[in-house]
Amino acid sequence: MSHFGQSKLGRRSHREGRMAWPLMFGIGIAATIIVNSTDALGDELWTLHHEVVLPAVSVAGQRVPIHTQGLYIDDESIYVTGRTEQLPKRPVFVRFELRDPNRYECRVLETGTNGETAETLDHPGGFDFDGTHFWIPIARSQPSGPSVIVRLTRDRHSDLAMWAQQVAFEVDDHVGALAVNRNQGQLFGANWDTAKIHVWQTDGTLLHTVSREHWCPSDSGWRLAVQDWKFVKDGDLFPEGCLIASGIDKSLPVDPQDSRAVVELYVTSTNTRTRRITRTRRITLPRVDGLQRPITTEGMCVVGRFLALVPEDLDGDARVFFFEHHIEK
Repeated sequence: MSHFGQSKLGRRSHREGRMAWPLMFGIGIAATIIVNSTDALGDELWTLHHEVVLPAVSVAGQRVPIHTQGLYIDDESIYVTGRTEQLPKRPVFVRFELRDPNRYECRVLETGTNGETAETLDHPGGFDFDGTHFWIPIARSQPSGPSVIVRLTRDRHSDLAMWAQQVAFEVDDHVGALAVNRNQGQLFGANWDTAKIHVWQTDGTLLHTVSREHWCPSDSGWRLAVQDWKFVKDGDLFPEGCLIASGIDKSLPVDPQDSRAVVELYVTSTNTRTRRITRTRRITLPRVDGLQRPITTEGMCVVGRFLALVPEDLDGDARVFFFEHHIEK
């Protein structure tokens, strides 16, 4: 395995005036932005609660811009997948300390392949965590396959370089985002532009493939290309077991301030052979001043009562935005 771990200290990563990390989780702040969905309790509101700046990252001692892909946050760290933008382009996994993001580790992900295929598998995607392992898809930077599904075992007591990594299985398709259903031990993979969704057991057994029309009806008025998605495990912000997906709505012109492409999905199964994915609601987030791209264009995760997104590349000023949910009584 390749490892390029470093620890950086310096510029403060939290915006001045924002709340300190130990107070963030579980606190309620009244939101002021009304969005386009409601429920029995009242109007649903979202507000930008705080943001965290991530530093530029060095690989093998050299600062390298990284095209951000996926995001996951736990109680200690911010994890980001990305692709280095200097040749040769490589898939990387970065761990930032939550309370001081200037301290980080970065490693190049191994694809378990050799020759030309290894050189072209440079595109890690949206990823998820099952409580023990990170599940990360790595594909070519083009619509067609192949891809590998990498399993990276978290070890809080050792450096990122020492974490065990395995290629769990290979896929003859471009897998751009992977979500883990912990309760059922299943992986949901969205391919390029989410034309298809593949569902596997964690050993790589393909259970079924769902085409776009089965989960995104043609009359729905939207066409979501998933960038990152997660199964909700604790039911704090969203119902437990639902699937939260973010990406770009390809049915709309791309507006740099558009934030409408966050969708809450339910996954229902009528028997062991069929599975239906239905949209339950679409979430609109408030606009962020100065952001030059859709906020849902890259990584996303659910953190307690926050929805976190990182739309910018890692090059010195990438921000993780934390949105808070509120129901107006």
